[in-house]
Amino acid sequence: MAKKIYFYVMTAKHYTLFAVLTLATAAATILLQQYRFCSISADHQFICDSAWLTGHLCNAGGASLIIGSALSQWFVYPWTSGMAAALVYGTIAASTATLLRRRGVSGWLCMAGFVPCAFLFLAMENGSYGFRGHVAFALTSAALALADHLLTGCKRQTSAVGTALLGIALYHLAGSAALLMGACVAMLEIRDRRMPWGGLASLSCCVACGLMAVRRATFVSPTEALTPLQYYNWPSSFFFPLYAWAGLLLAVAAALEMDRRLKTDSRKCAGALTLMAVAVAIAANMFRLVHNPKTYQLRHEAYLAEHGRWDDIIALHRTDRQPVFFISYLNLALAQKGILPQQMDRYNQMDISERLGWQPMSTDGLTVATDVYYHIGFLAEARRMAFNRNMLTPGGMNPQALLKLAAVNAAMGESAVAHKYLHQARKAPLFARAAMPHIGAKAPDRNRFLEIDFRQDLQDAAEADTTNHMARQFLEAYDIIWNKYRNGRR
Repeated sequence: MAKKIYFYVMTAKHYTLFAVLTLATAAATILLQQYRFCSISADHQFICDSAWLTGHLCNAGGASLIIGSALSQWFVYPWTSGMAAALVYGTIAASTATLLRRRGVSGWLCMAGFVPCAFLFLAMENGSYGFRGHVAFALTSAALALADHLLTGCKRQTSAVGTALLGIALYHLAGSAALLMGACVAMLEIRDRRMPWGGLASLSCCVACGLMAVRRATFVSPTEALTPLQYYNWPSSFFFPLYAWAGLLLAVAAALEMDRRLKTDSRKCAGALTLMAVAVAIAANMFRLVHNPKTYQLRHEAYLAEHGRWDDIIALHRTDRQPVFFISYLNLALAQKGILPQQMDRYNQMDISERLGWQPMSTDGLTVATDVYYHIGFLAEARRMAFNRNMLTPGGMNPQALLKLAAVNAAMGESAVAHKYLHQARKAPLFARAAMPHIGAKAPDRNRFLEIDFRQDLQDAAEADTTNHMARQFLEAYDIIWNKYRNGRR
């Protein structure tokens, strides 16, 4: 008994290193990805509704979605990204450390649990990836520690049955990540020179559960049911979650092997640091390749615009010569400060024929178009873009877009529709007391539902309300850019 207790306990320096590594993941998230987290705050928006909760709990992977949504709703505040990262990555590392310490591995080498976190960090760079994938991995790592307890503390038949049942439960809670637990259990059994009955039983049960989920139409294909694809909102490559799965297997195997081969504590410390350094170096190199600064800046600007921080948006462009499109947060910020026609030439303004630097119906394009049209009082287009933005949000519930729809419809005289959208937005806990937003702009008599003549629409919006200085500035800026690119010809 004394020996087992020793295996579960790490020294103060090991706990200190664990805390430092956890805080490092939080700091890296805040420094490099906080506005990426902000952009997914409405993905599968958490709703305090029994039908919503039970509906997801009845589906495979529903628990990870609910937990992920409960956490991600707080991403409207940028600093919460670091807290979420520390919680998830810390859980993964702590669960792995529990498994390794139970097997007598040095406290230094127990830090191997941070290796897969490097690849989960990279997975967040994909705009289609959902935070529920992180939660599913954390649940799987915790279940793996429990499965190893069955392996080391129970008879072979009991452990095989227990891991099979655990695999079924985990697949229902976390989805396809449960396959990782089965693979790791099989690896540990082989290393212990045992037939991998527990791992094979768990894998078989998970595959059966996945195929049953396809038959129930929870997933559209076996690929979605049995791979990390199910943690993506739209069809996408899913290399980084797979790398994280492989990273956990390799990290556990490497820690066990190094603990066996390295005899002194100093060498084990050096081995642990080398393992972490290799993981960080690989992640840093891949991050450089996959990170899109242009897209990330758009998400930063979207957050600033949502909070009316126009000076900060202008400051982001103070020293660059990046292309500035007519429908952009920079031009919106300049107009909010009342200096768009006077200051726009300081920046690399694109031709009107390239009004939006993104695909018009992409998530990024709809985000910037919704905000710009909303603030300049171009009501018809603001309503259309906000509606599409809400429809493209995974789960179809975007409180910020719904509040804009409420305000636009109220300005257009559709009071009943406006209150319907406000009621929908208030279903989200953080927006439960949201007031009806107000737009001072008035709808013109010829307020079209679809854009036909953009300049004429701007002119109609400006003439409908003489106090709409935003629309007037954009109309003047439109003519300046038109003439600039056409040598004075209108």
